[in-house]
Amino acid sequence: MGTEIQRISTQVGQRAKISDSGGVRIGFVVANSPASAAGLRPGDIITHMDGEPIPNPRDAINYIADIMPGNVVTLQVMRAGHDITLNAKVGERPRENSR
Repeated sequence: MGTEIQRISTQVGQRAKISDSGGVRIGFVVANSPASAAGLRPGDIITHMDGEPIPNPRDAINYIADIMPGNVVTLQVMRAGHDITLNAKVGERPRENSR
């Protein structure tokens, strides 16, 4: 989707009042990426994808990897203490240059 995701520390989780289901924090959003087009911002916390809890970065990566490019994923996001819903169209992961 074009993001760098991070595990949420206990302190951040408590400040954001996130339940035990966890979530992942957006550290960076790639310009012109599906995440950028969806409106994700650094500091956002994704708690659910398509209604499924996302407790950690590995689960987030695996969830997105199972979605076919072109399909849309619904994200439950906490931003500045407010719950918002964003829709992101999944793109193809860029291929790494082989040398």
